Amino acid sequence: MKFLGFSILVAVILVLCAPGALAAYPESNGNHAYEWITNVNFSGIDQTTGKEVDGYGDYTNISASVSINTSYNLSVTIDCDWGEYVTAWIDWNQDEDFNDTGEEFVVVADTETDGPHIVPIAVPEGATIGTTRMRVSLKCSNAPPSYGYFGFGEVEDYSVQVSGPAPPIPELPTAALFSIGLLLLVGYVLRKNWRP
Repeated sequence: MKFLGFSILVAVILVLCAPGALAAYPESNGNHAYEWITNVNFSGIDQTTGKEVDGYGDYTNISASVSINTSYNLSVTIDCDWGEYVTAWIDWNQDEDFNDTGEEFVVVADTETDGPHIVPIAVPEGATIGTTRMRVSLKCSNAPPSYGYFGFGEVEDYSVQVSGPAPPIPELPTAALFSIGLLLLVGYVLRKNWRP
C-alpha cells in the first residue's frame, strides 16, 4: 500500500512539474460598454466581431501563419468612443507572457476614429517555431495592459503559427551570368551570319 501511495505522489509531482503544466496566459478583459474591437486582420486572420461577453473574445481557434524574418501588417478596426488606444502582443518565445522585448506593438494611440489602424510587425529571427498567442486590446484614455481587468475596452486572443524563414533564392554568380550572356551573344552572331 505504501508503494502505491508513493507511486501516485511521484506521478502527481511529475505531471505538475512538467514544462508548461501549470503555465497559462494571464487573463485579461475589459468593460465593452462604450468601445469594442470590430475587426482584426493579420496574415490569415480576418475576424469581424461585435461586443464580447465580459469584454473578452477567445479566438485562439483562429490562426495566422507567419515566417521568421518576414514582415506583416496587423490591421485593427474598432467601434470608437473617444481617446482610444489599441495595443497588440505576440509571445514570440512562447513563454506564456507578453513581457519580453519586441512582443508589444502599439497599433494606435489616442484616436477618435474607427480605423482600420495598421502597424507593421516583423517576425524576429529569435522567434520560437510553433503555435503561440497574439493578444489585441482596446482601452479608452490610456494604453491597455497585457493582462488583468480594465474598464472601458475589450480584449481578443488569437493563435499565431510561426515557421522558419523562407529559403533564400539562389543567386547565380556573376561569372555564370557573364558566360550565359556571352553564349547568347555568340549564338545570335552565328545565326545572323549563317549562310547555307
